[in-house]
Amino acid sequence: MNEQMTNHPAETNLGQVDNEISTLSTRLFAIDEKSREILALIARNGPMTVYELSKSSNRSLSKTSIHRRIYGERQIISLLDENFLRLEGKTKFLRISTSLERKYYGLTLKGFLAALSKVPCEEIYMFKIFLKTYDFSMDHQMLLQQLGEEERDRVWQNFLERIKIDLLLFLQYHDENGMILTHLKHPNTYFGIFWDSIIPLESVEDPLSSGVEEERFSSKWKQIWERRKQVTEATQITHRYPVEHVDVKRGSSRTTYERQKLLFGSQTHSGPMYWTGSFNGCFLTRSEIERSYGHDLPDVLIASYESVLNTLRQDRIPWNAKELLMPEGFQYQPPMIARELMQLLSARQHRPRKKRTLTTKQSRKHD
Repeated sequence: MNEQMTNHPAETNLGQVDNEISTLSTRLFAIDEKSREILALIARNGPMTVYELSKSSNRSLSKTSIHRRIYGERQIISLLDENFLRLEGKTKFLRISTSLERKYYGLTLKGFLAALSKVPCEEIYMFKIFLKTYDFSMDHQMLLQQLGEEERDRVWQNFLERIKIDLLLFLQYHDENGMILTHLKHPNTYFGIFWDSIIPLESVEDPLSSGVEEERFSSKWKQIWERRKQVTEATQITHRYPVEHVDVKRGSSRTTYERQKLLFGSQTHSGPMYWTGSFNGCFLTRSEIERSYGHDLPDVLIASYESVLNTLRQDRIPWNAKELLMPEGFQYQPPMIARELMQLLSARQHRPRKKRTLTTKQSRKHD
């Protein structure tokens, strides 16, 4: 018998957090308003062509202005060369007489951070892909499925709040230190280093605001840490589990009887806290996956990618996701959603065994 106790959600104002993230993102990425609009359209709709971008903008963006910002011109930086966008795939026009191709542009991690100036993270397609990968995580789902529905929803909401506050902390750190991110060259590598070394993700207390270093940071920095601590504590789950049976003797001098008493222990689990590795992995392409992750990641990433984008486009995505994400020589095998896999394994464990009858045994002896 397991019982779970979950902390109540921390008091946070996500609308306020979104506004703070938007302000910092605008300040840290020095790109013009039309470039931000391009990133915002892709963030909400998924990878798009130049034509689709122009059409979705209600013609506020001409194809020429979009082309200039994707490829760069004079004082306008290239969103492609500066790693805000990546080429997701190509498709050919139906006309045989032309060699032109449709090119679909999607967000990189750097483009995601810049798009936060206009779009809340939960509305960005790459964030939806990241959350979808959790459907395939056995460790994550085994933890959540032990909870009741109400507790499970509460923990999940606290987890999403924690992610937003972590993103706010990341941007605030660079703003406090005057570090503009416009020309950041290797965003995936840097994002990983930041949460491993500069601010370890598991930190509950601020590792930088101590002694001499404390004077470097503003009161806002300290407030973010207070909010982060509250949300982290609210994400924790306490499990009660049986430890041992103890014999207890009771009765009068004439009659004595024994019964067993079940003693419980408790253990606090951090809950779904470690999100940065999975999130970072969602922005990798086939060569980076092959170098960094081997063959463990692509199945889940491809399934999540196709699920989210097929829904956004209300049709099958026109480019080949496997060419973008699957390392050479890798055979794609659709993964099973963790909840379904758990149900299948549970059904197999509790499947009644077939009883052998005497006639069956005798007939086998005769054979």
